[in-house]
Amino acid sequence: DDPQYSDDPEFQRLSQQLMTKLFTLTGNISRLSNEIAKLGTKGDTERVRERVHDLLEESKDAFKDVGEGVKKIQSWEDVSVRLRQC
Repeated sequence: DDPQYSDDPEFQRLSQQLMTKLFTLTGNISRLSNEIAKLGTKGDTERVRERVHDLLEESKDAFKDVGEGVKKIQSWEDVSVRLRQC
């Protein structure tokens, strides 16, 4: 790594947001798996079905956000910015 260069702060912010959203999606998928396993069993309740619905909606929106963020990162012109010499 060249100490004269650093990632663009906006690129870093977007990357961090994407990592956070992906972490949230991973948690949602795990929770969905647990809730879906209850469907069709004695544990199947209206509340379980509501949680499945809510998690699916939340995840759908998050996947869209992540997709848009990935497109932005892929089209980023120059990730590095030259730091001014003091």
